[in-house]
Amino acid sequence: MKISQCRPLTIIAASALGLTACLNSQDVSDEDLGASTSYVLQGVGTPEACLTSDAQCLENKFYIECDPNASGVIASCLDWLAELETLPEPRHTQIELIRASTYYRLSELRNRTENPNFDDLVDQGGVLLSAEQYLQSVKAIGQMVHDAEPGNTEAMRILALTADDDREKLAWNRQIVATESPSTLTCRLLHGALYQVASTDEDRTRADSEAAGCYMTSYRDSEPPRVNWNAASKAIDHLERAGQTLRKNRFLAAVERDLAADQRLAALRNLERLTDKNAQQGVQQRVQRSLQTLCLRHTRKMLGNQNCDQALEQTLSAISELPAEEAVAYANAVMTAIRERLQPTQMIVYVDESDSIRSQLAPLVRESIIARDIESAQIYATYSMLVANDSDESLNSLLKAVALEPENSDLRQQLGASYYQQGLKEQAIEQYELAIHYGSEYKHTALRSAIERWQNELE
Repeated sequence: MKISQCRPLTIIAASALGLTACLNSQDVSDEDLGASTSYVLQGVGTPEACLTSDAQCLENKFYIECDPNASGVIASCLDWLAELETLPEPRHTQIELIRASTYYRLSELRNRTENPNFDDLVDQGGVLLSAEQYLQSVKAIGQMVHDAEPGNTEAMRILALTADDDREKLAWNRQIVATESPSTLTCRLLHGALYQVASTDEDRTRADSEAAGCYMTSYRDSEPPRVNWNAASKAIDHLERAGQTLRKNRFLAAVERDLAADQRLAALRNLERLTDKNAQQGVQQRVQRSLQTLCLRHTRKMLGNQNCDQALEQTLSAISELPAEEAVAYANAVMTAIRERLQPTQMIVYVDESDSIRSQLAPLVRESIIARDIESAQIYATYSMLVANDSDESLNSLLKAVALEPENSDLRQQLGASYYQQGLKEQAIEQYELAIHYGSEYKHTALRSAIERWQNELE
């Protein structure tokens, strides 16, 4: 592998992923480079060359070469490790951390004794260490990086992963939480480590309390996108398990203030007064974000369904005042929120939902949208869910949705499920076969399994 040098400042954006490439620097002298030299692996990443400090570029290549599901993975992963080790010292910290990740992946692969690549590797004279030897290398690298950079949380995670006992693992996880603004993953790992050393109910209560504090910090320290509600929901769960009602209620009150439901609903109520099309485009996005937040399952779990239901009703009422050509974009945003309200998993299947919300929203959708000839496949598919108790109306709505988007695999699957519920198994099989034809491969196994089951029922 060729190693070259480039000025750290002579980099250009190489793709939408934010990867970087080294400009041609063959005329740059060592004196020009000085102490800020960066080593570059030619042909090892995407793009063709990437700075060793560019973690995204190098890790992309690492996951390709050391993917457990790839063929010949052990040999290619060893080759990748050999390429990293040819870089002169002192290596960049990120190189050392990727070397540690490679050793750890090899330890995992080594434990898979059924892996056929082992015999091929030995036949070719390859060298493969034991899983324990690879783990020792992981730990050594983690300790080396930690000694040089005591605040490096990736090194701490390595040391937690290779800790000799559960209490040492817990100590490293606690240090990570104290060093960085914790993510939900960091909090989950801390909670797991706490439970590993818990031997009594009192210990587990303290573990839930400490984990709740981590999730609360994660929620407070980050911006308010969707993932934040997950941290808040986890905090509420652990506070409930710990029996800390007062602390939970105080945190819940803070979350309610952050949600600012009244402000969101006030913005939605202003919909009918909008006339400027340029303004409407921005408002459509705001409406969609507001509805999705209010109806997001983590938010509804904490605050109940009232905010979501109220927002949906008010938005549907406002849409009825807009011209049809302007209302369709808002209507699709409402449909997305209704689906979240009915089925948080977003799977295209009928759900066990109380009749109240469906009977409440179905006439509003029918009068505010469908009766005004505002059409989209999403509108008809969602309306079909709202009137699921009326099999004929639900089926007709689905047929309209499929007519608008005949190559939509999810709609074909939903239509097939509707046919099956009405005992029309041959039609159901036909729709599932079309769902396979138009859909992603990851769904094929489940769909084929359903088809086989229905064919057996027909026989």
